[in-house]
This record gives sequence, structure tokens and C-alpha cells, in this order.
Amino acid sequence: MKVKEAKEEDLEKILEIEKICFRGIYSYSLEDIFHFFVKGTLLVAEEEENILGYIAGEIREEVSRVASICVHPDFRKKGIGKALLEKFERKSKETSKLILLECNRSNPSLDFFLKMKFGIIGLVLNYYDLPFNNSRDAFLLVKPI
Repeated sequence: MKVKEAKEEDLEKILEIEKICFRGIYSYSLEDIFHFFVKGTLLVAEEEENILGYIAGEIREEVSRVASICVHPDFRKKGIGKALLEKFERKSKETSKLILLECNRSNPSLDFFLKMKFGIIGLVLNYYDLPFNNSRDAFLLVKPI
């Protein structure tokens, strides 16, 4: 498995995984994913030309932000999310001092982010328009790099 920059031909597969991981209004559109491809950072985890997961975000001066990280359910618990996040961190270190992300307070991924040394710095009430996992609130997490 390798983590690399996404190619335009990867976008449809990324969208498929996005819709599996984030159902309904919470999934990004192809236009949203294309935005990260063109103006942000979009990395994929690939094995034998199959996309297993992706991370999308923005690497900026001082602070980078993870907008989405998603691993196909069939390939979870195999270190893919960790590999994606570590590659994003390495790229971010070139210009940023921190990585920021938001996570629904009921999202099981919260434990993953805490294991990856992100710290909770706040809670935003009603961050999401509609409840996700029975909550509309999001934790703000940060990791110094």
C-alpha cells in the first residue's frame, strides 16, 4: 500500500468511498472533491491500483486543516488511516505549525485522532446542520507538528 497524490482519474473512486463513509448530506460532492484536487491537498491510499482511502484538506502557512479522511470499511483497522494522516502531516510540516480538524462528538473516529496525538481544544455546539450520529456538535482538535 502506498500513499500518493490523487490523480484526476481517482476522483470518481474517491467519491464512491466518500458516499459509503459519509451518507446523505454529509458526503462531499464531486465538485467538492475536485476543489481539494485543484486548490487543496488530496492524497489517496492505493494498493494494486485500487483506492482504499483518502485524505482531503488544505495546507496553509501556519495552520493546515484536514477536511475529510476516509477509509473504505472493508480496509479499516489496517493502518491506512494512520498512513494517510502521517503523509498529510509530513507535507504540512513544510509550511505549518499546527493541523486542525473538526470531529463530531459522537464519531467513533475521535479515538483514532486522539491516538494520533490530536488534542481537543474546544467544542462547537450545533456545528452540523443536521444530527450526525445523534449529535450536531463537533470537537475542534489540533496537533502541533
